Amino acid sequence: MAADSGSGGGARGGVGVPGYQPGAADSPGNGSRGTEPRGTVTVTGTGSADAAPDLMVVSIGVECRAESVEAAYSRAGAGSDAVASAFRRHGVEGADIRTAALNVRADMTWREGGGQRVTGYVAACTLTIRLRAPGSASAAISEAVGAGGNDVRG
Repeated sequence: MAADSGSGGGARGGVGVPGYQPGAADSPGNGSRGTEPRGTVTVTGTGSADAAPDLMVVSIGVECRAESVEAAYSRAGAGSDAVASAFRRHGVEGADIRTAALNVRADMTWREGGGQRVTGYVAACTLTIRLRAPGSASAAISEAVGAGGNDVRG
């Protein structure tokens, strides 16, 4: 099959980039900027990769109620320290234990004829733990929950 120069193909078999002719003054790559449109190349593809899990991110918190803000924070801090220590005993590095949230709020009750009343305070601390050995995660989490007791929240 002969080249069809009328199609702008400039390649054997009539296949090529429209507007491109090798050696022409406006061909790509020769530094000239002609009025002919330059061709484009579009590539589409897909891929996938499989790998064994090597990281588990756990969010675990401690929530404590007390009569004062100071006591609530103190208990929440002690509970968070106990939880973090349990993870450290399972080989979790300090850099993989982060405080994600720390807050306190008033614990309110409603009494008929008396309105709302502050009955105490609730302090909460949430940790984000990066477990790099997912195979032992269950044991580490179980020990951490035990260390924090009934104040632990997931």
